[in-house]
Amino acid sequence: MLFFFAVFGIYLGWFSPTEAAAMAAFVAILIAFGSGAMRWRDLVDCFLETVYTTAVIFFIVVGAFIFSRFIVLTQFPNELTKWVGIIGLSPFWVLMAVMALYVLLGTFLDEVSTILITVPVTLPLVNSIGFDGIWFGIFVTVMCTIGLISPPTGMTVFVIQAQHPDIPVMRIYMGTLPFLVADFVLVALLIFMPSIALWLPRVLE
Repeated sequence: MLFFFAVFGIYLGWFSPTEAAAMAAFVAILIAFGSGAMRWRDLVDCFLETVYTTAVIFFIVVGAFIFSRFIVLTQFPNELTKWVGIIGLSPFWVLMAVMALYVLLGTFLDEVSTILITVPVTLPLVNSIGFDGIWFGIFVTVMCTIGLISPPTGMTVFVIQAQHPDIPVMRIYMGTLPFLVADFVLVALLIFMPSIALWLPRVLE
């Protein structure tokens, strides 16, 4: 119900994606109270935990913004693009290197921080080998998702384990394996059939 509320709300023009997230959170609270799964004390605990988590994320985001500005000022993306052109790396191996980077960073950073730190460098590089910027946005989103559930320190796995301390981390990792395989299949499809990522944006133009 939340999914349809948020997605259809966006496409019907009721609210923006950011507003959809806020509305979905509000509706989730209503559902929790309506089903008896949440009490007022639980709601206060949720608010406090959200404040703590957001504060930590904002420290990371601020650092990412500073780092991104530094990267732009040093012209590192342009130099990297030139270097890749000089050594003659094929687009396939460039994408493999980018994939490895996102899997690595995703194991200890959240999606927003990973994107803010890397996109100023990786977007010009990927554009230089002929891939579309919209395609790359979808590619990065999928890669960040992979990083968040991949061993040895996928952040989402430990979030789940914190909610259910009785479940061993290894069991959670085993449970994520089918989703990890599915994500890598999706990445392969995106690389070898880029048009599938651009079909819907073209329809919505």
